[in-house]
Amino acid sequence: MDKRIGYAGLLHGVLVLIGCNLAFAQDGTLEVGDVAPPIEITKWLNVDNARLSTGPALEGKVVLVDFWGTWCPPCVRAMPQIQRLHDRYRDRGLVVVALSYEDTNTLKPFLKKNAYTMPVASDTKKKCVTAYGIRGWPTTFLIDKQGKIAYVGSPYSIEPVIEKALGLESSPSTLLTRYLDAFHSKKEVAVRDVLLALTEKSTSDFNLKEWAVLAGGVARAESDNTVDGEEALQDCVEACKRRNTKKKSSILDALATGGPESFDLRKWSRTAFGQAFPIRSKGVRALLDDRRYGDVLDALLERFADTEALRIAAGHTGLQEYCKLKSPQCRIMARKALMAQNWPFRERSPSDNDAFWHDLSISGISHTESGTIGGVVLAGAVLSREEAPEYIRRQLELNLLMDSLATGKPPNIKKVAGQAESLRKAILAELEEKYGEP
Repeated sequence: MDKRIGYAGLLHGVLVLIGCNLAFAQDGTLEVGDVAPPIEITKWLNVDNARLSTGPALEGKVVLVDFWGTWCPPCVRAMPQIQRLHDRYRDRGLVVVALSYEDTNTLKPFLKKNAYTMPVASDTKKKCVTAYGIRGWPTTFLIDKQGKIAYVGSPYSIEPVIEKALGLESSPSTLLTRYLDAFHSKKEVAVRDVLLALTEKSTSDFNLKEWAVLAGGVARAESDNTVDGEEALQDCVEACKRRNTKKKSSILDALATGGPESFDLRKWSRTAFGQAFPIRSKGVRALLDDRRYGDVLDALLERFADTEALRIAAGHTGLQEYCKLKSPQCRIMARKALMAQNWPFRERSPSDNDAFWHDLSISGISHTESGTIGGVVLAGAVLSREEAPEYIRRQLELNLLMDSLATGKPPNIKKVAGQAESLRKAILAELEEKYGEP
């Protein structure tokens, strides 16, 4: 029997519920282009009160203000997204303010339990809540450097506006070209910054052939010869380092002629960044001192950490506590993503629909133009069907890495990938036994 069924009947009710939970306010008194009211707060957490306690301290900065509360389930689900934005852009000029009208005694345990480190404001007198006309929770604003509202709405779709306000907006294609051009400056920081941006923006299905044409490559006559994208791109990097323009042009021509039209630029750029800028003990200590635990984990997985860096990370009590808290969550998220990948993304019906959707317990669903399910909201971010495999792999690798660090044991990074794949198969087998093979 064909197990393909329509989800309209089942999902109609789910979507109504999700829609209520994700009813972000966009009908307040403030609109894009309006001058933002001052942020006058006297009670701060995760930040020096003197640094952000008055409006003038934020003048000339790009500021994200997220109105939220621990009592609000949609707000709580969106907090991982707010933390991610803080981690990603705080060194690039963004100031995040997570603003609640609850008192600090209520907020402190929640922040500690979830290891959130973004600046949090306590507006118990609701001065800012009133000034910003908040009618629904959560509501997220972005204030540009001129002090005007640049965005109001959901925290899930704010990132492009942040990048525009910070002057960072660029496509993967543009960033790849800028990365190669950066070698002409001979400034390591310029190379590092653009390569780091590329790791964040690149995709797993990048059209390398099309990029080569845009970068100046000339496609020759039709050829059956295919070019190894990874090898050619690395050769191109080496040519740029040596300022060998003739060699670079030859490689671009070859890619323009027979380069892959679907290339995992995300994997390539992360590997390139790790090889070029491996993490060592000094870098790990700096991240730990700043409580950037998520960045520590990313660095250990991707930046070829040496034995000493791993030892220092494993011995840090703050990181151990963070890993104890976050490791189970990563496995849960990987399991949910596996469920989405193998049933709704494939338009397959689980054997027990009600139990399945209760188990999946997602925050929202997005649809493609054809009406199929194209993404689900997990941990405060939209996960698309294209991103699911990488997301699952990443969450399981983090889970295994944190399990080791939580016990104070330096992890064996070389074994993590294989262990993550074995764990993925085991979780999928458990799901198939419970909900039937997709």
